Amino acid sequence: MRKRWARIVERSGFPPEDPLVRRQSPRHTVDTHRVVKVVIDPDCVKPRNPGTILCWVLNLSREGVMLRSDVEIRPRTRLTIEWSEDDQVLTLPGVVRQCTQTVGAFKVGIELRIP
Repeated sequence: MRKRWARIVERSGFPPEDPLVRRQSPRHTVDTHRVVKVVIDPDCVKPRNPGTILCWVLNLSREGVMLRSDVEIRPRTRLTIEWSEDDQVLTLPGVVRQCTQTVGAFKVGIELRIP
């Protein structure tokens, strides 16, 4: 699964966002129309964490994804991203590392835990 995800990142068609920023895995901007289904771990579902939501992908790297969400997803929340690619669904487990409120939405940084 890790190799499939690496190919998706490489095929994003966009160069790294800022070549001067040194990161372990450079971030790549994604077409703003990319929507993914996010399924939150049932053990983490609280009144403020719905079970399943749709989010827009802002950027991606080999190690993580930045999403735009209409609802807050708290840090340390375990979840699964269902990424549709080439008529297949890639299931990406991860954990929320940060959630920042922006104008009308939340930016959610997710560290992927791909086996």
